[in-house]
Amino acid sequence: MGCTHHTAESLPPPTPLSPDEQQTKMAHFREGLKASCQESLSRSRQDTSWSRRFFDRDNCLGALLLLATWLTGAAVRLLLPFPSPEGTSAPWAERLTDRSFLLFLMVHAFSLAFLMATLNTPWRPARAIPKGKEFLLVSLSLMLEYLAVAAIVHSTTIPTSRPWNIITILPLAVFPAFLINLLDARIAACTAVVQAILLPFQVSASPTDNAYPLFCFALIVSVAAVPCFRNIRLRVHYLTQGLSQGLLVTAMGFLACYFSGPRDSAALVTWRDGFQEILLPGVAQGLLTGLACMIFLPFLELLFRIPTPMTLTELTDVNTPLLQRLRAEAPGTYQHSLDVAEMATNAASCIGADAKLVHVMALYHDVGKLFAPQYFAENMTNQNNPLENGLSPEESANLIFEHTTHGTQLAQKYHISPLVIPAIWQHHGTTLLEHFYQKACDQAAANGTPPPPEERFRYPQKPITSREVAILSMADSCEAAVRALLSRKPDLGKLAKAIVEQTRDQGQDATAKCLDLLTESLGEKDLSHVVKAIDERIASVFRKRFYDHQLDQVDLTTRELALMARSFRETILFHFHSRPEYRTK
Repeated sequence: MGCTHHTAESLPPPTPLSPDEQQTKMAHFREGLKASCQESLSRSRQDTSWSRRFFDRDNCLGALLLLATWLTGAAVRLLLPFPSPEGTSAPWAERLTDRSFLLFLMVHAFSLAFLMATLNTPWRPARAIPKGKEFLLVSLSLMLEYLAVAAIVHSTTIPTSRPWNIITILPLAVFPAFLINLLDARIAACTAVVQAILLPFQVSASPTDNAYPLFCFALIVSVAAVPCFRNIRLRVHYLTQGLSQGLLVTAMGFLACYFSGPRDSAALVTWRDGFQEILLPGVAQGLLTGLACMIFLPFLELLFRIPTPMTLTELTDVNTPLLQRLRAEAPGTYQHSLDVAEMATNAASCIGADAKLVHVMALYHDVGKLFAPQYFAENMTNQNNPLENGLSPEESANLIFEHTTHGTQLAQKYHISPLVIPAIWQHHGTTLLEHFYQKACDQAAANGTPPPPEERFRYPQKPITSREVAILSMADSCEAAVRALLSRKPDLGKLAKAIVEQTRDQGQDATAKCLDLLTESLGEKDLSHVVKAIDERIASVFRKRFYDHQLDQVDLTTRELALMARSFRETILFHFHSRPEYRTK
């Protein structure tokens, strides 16, 4: 069964339409376009309905956790009643119907609803952490804060009768400091606000006169922990930042003492007493907050499998054992990882992704090549490619696939953060090894056999789902593609043939023509040609990934992809900059 091909000259000319036919055709087109738009809008409403977006698994789990938090707060407030003036506790019925208790329940419910809304805001967080873990950490923080405040307030040995005692003694900054290191500033600040709102109900049976000043002072102390304990790089900084927090707590304690103290001659005595009751407890609270972060954050990292910024900073140290092995045994791969890390980090900063996590991922993404460094292009010291000599295309592809499996095993052996392992395992997605697939197809055609299926030459991992892994994957491919472009050498045989053919009849101009050909072949062009070639190679990588459906499950917009491509080009141009040649003796 054959196909008939027509040239442009054999096609009949189109018949012109009358004005009525053109109008009728345009009316049909408009009706079809309107129907398509209405169908698209209806599908959008179905796919993005409020119930479908809100009542997912993570939000249902979060609602249960926040309900448990609400019940815990109510139980603590109810089971640990404040002593009455007569020294006896009120009956259960009176406790349940007490106005301050009912007001606490209502304010507590609205505060938790505020937290639920915060965790579902459309703002894109900087760290890719599952929402279920966020709900769990926030709920546990609030529950522990309720228990700690209740234990301190109802203790007979710790004075909390005056507002400045409450400010300088209660651990208001501990849990926001935990959350800023484990999650992000948005959640930590909102949790601090909720703590400050609920504090007057936790320290007084009927908050009336001092409720608003106490809320203001507690809000300043708890929210200030977010910038104080953010971006910690060394463990000793926990103590120095804790000291800064302690000085702020002391200042707030003095203000509380001034605004709530007496206004008569006894104020001087109260001020002296307050100096001893505010300065030492305030500084001690800040230092204890830093010490608690230093002690408990490593355990929380292991428990929730969430690395803190300080842990990620430690992993970027090139003197870690695994990176030392990579530098000694596969120096080409090590240098490639450093270049990819710089490209990926700059791109992640441009689009608001987690740049620290991307940097660590890039440093470790190719550690699996340690099992056989000589089989990878960046470690080959001569033109002899072992993948092309004596190995079938399937065997060569399997050797390349092995570096993701071996890298995952090495990361687990060296106790690398679990957030880095998906980058090692998935940074190639399900891409096709085109060179070896085409080689296998050529061999099959020569042998008269059907070509092998593509699945044999695709990475066996799942498609990429993380923004950070996608940035790393694109940077890895673009770095390799551009390096191959810029390191490409001219074909001397082809060049000699071109010189012979184009200078045969040039006579006296043969020398000039030969020089022009040599100059062009050696790449002595202006920078615009280099930039254009780099842009085309980067765009080619992006197009392949898009049409190969490697980015279908990644939350990246076209604007962010354009920013990534621009960032890659700028970083590459800084890497491959030119240098003038100076005369030497």
